[in-house]
Amino acid sequence: MKLSLIVPVYNEEKTIPIFYHDAKENLVKQAFDFEILFVNDGSVDNTEAILNELCQQDVQVKVIHFTRNFGKEAALFAGLEHIDETIDAVIPIDVDLQDPIETIPLLVKKWESSKADSVLAKRVDRSSDSLAKRLSSKLFYKVYNQLSNNKIEENVGDFRLLSKGVVDRIIQLGDYELFMKGVYNIVGGTCAIVEYTREPRVKGVSNFSPFKLLGFAVGSLLSSSIFPLRIWLYLGVSLFFPSFFLLLVVFIKWLFTAHLMMSSTYLISDIIVMFSGVQLLSIGILGEYLWKIYNQSLNRPRYFKK
Repeated sequence: MKLSLIVPVYNEEKTIPIFYHDAKENLVKQAFDFEILFVNDGSVDNTEAILNELCQQDVQVKVIHFTRNFGKEAALFAGLEHIDETIDAVIPIDVDLQDPIETIPLLVKKWESSKADSVLAKRVDRSSDSLAKRLSSKLFYKVYNQLSNNKIEENVGDFRLLSKGVVDRIIQLGDYELFMKGVYNIVGGTCAIVEYTREPRVKGVSNFSPFKLLGFAVGSLLSSSIFPLRIWLYLGVSLFFPSFFLLLVVFIKWLFTAHLMMSSTYLISDIIVMFSGVQLLSIGILGEYLWKIYNQSLNRPRYFKK
């Protein structure tokens, strides 16, 4: 069998040589036939030059350079679109080696024994991640699986083995804004699981800031669930009737008790402010969905190569 490792990179000049030597050493030791496909997501450091040098030195290394930063999801999709036709299975993996290369033989063995369409690499020990990252990740999986019909396995990232059939089905999708963890499930198929321990990052720091991660989480939820829209229908119904009866009570008391005029004014003002906030929030969510629809309607390429 032949494997393809898809490795999205952005400003990873320090980690690429370490990843390359570790991957080559372990995969050659396992006697795998493989290629390493790096996708340079518009890096502005020395990443491009390092990748070009590796590509010239090693025929098993392939490189795609983007004209600018299009995001990790686009980089992963580009990798799936550019694998060699002789590839039997694909393994997306981060360059920071938090997902150990030593896990790859376990994924392959599980795939061959289970005959599953894909094998998920599940993190059972994330002590190398910060407490904030572990808690936010757990919250994301809980919220996403509660609100979305497309459930995803908890503590499973992009690191997994995908059969060629799964890859072919993913490429057929026309989504412009991608949430790859959800996309892997959309195409269906059987799954097996291999558990592993997540390692500390070998060098450098993550390019994902807390705000970027929050934006990614919100975008992925909006791309996979109608609940953020439907909640306003439920909220509107639950607020309208109590508010109507409350205003009716205030109005009746005001008719018979003159000194309640001032307090009634404050109450009505509070209700107006509350509903204004609800309306602005709901309009904001509608705007997010409209922006996604607009982007999809433009039918632009997901990325541009150099």
